[in-house]
Amino acid sequence: MKKRIALSALLLLLLIGLPLVIYISRDAPDAPEGAIAMIGDYPLTEETLNDYLFTAHVSGQSTKLMDVVKRYARFQIAAEEIEGTTHAMPASQKEKLIKEERENFYRDYEQNDAFCRQYGVTHEDLIRAATTSRLNILNMGRHMTMVFEEHADVKNKQYTADELSSLYETYITQKVDALEFIPIDEEALAVLAAAYPPSGTTEEAKP
Repeated sequence: MKKRIALSALLLLLLIGLPLVIYISRDAPDAPEGAIAMIGDYPLTEETLNDYLFTAHVSGQSTKLMDVVKRYARFQIAAEEIEGTTHAMPASQKEKLIKEERENFYRDYEQNDAFCRQYGVTHEDLIRAATTSRLNILNMGRHMTMVFEEHADVKNKQYTADELSSLYETYITQKVDALEFIPIDEEALAVLAAAYPPSGTTEEAKP
């Protein structure tokens, strides 16, 4: 039986977003407690944004603050739109996944503990970031299926993988284009941005 993938390896599993337009405003009406920024109706806490920046850093993705915010928005849209549909992930599957990630950490404890010490994060930070990444990927896959079913003429047309990918990216990009980015705590945002200097390929530069 193949050795289970180490928890740290799961952090490398990220979906790449396409160019997205973000509009900036300084007002933050009805912002949830603890939010340091909003992207549309989706709040970003310091912990959440740090998790996404950390994951981008260790996986070689862009750590530019707005690139990470854009990626976060994509995943939030996907999760929200499948909620309450037949494409939603069953609660039992989520619970199983969370349990598996914790078990994976302790199964490969020495490797993951060394990983934590290397990057200066706690065990809980790593478990939470890995779990979030995996849930995001699974939700995005379910969301893609939903979008294909609703917007592709699969009964009368045979699509290539590139055509389906383009269809989905057009859909999700339009959704995020309509969102407004609202910084709330600019000092906290600046501290996080400084902690993860820009690296990797920016979302805008990707084909």
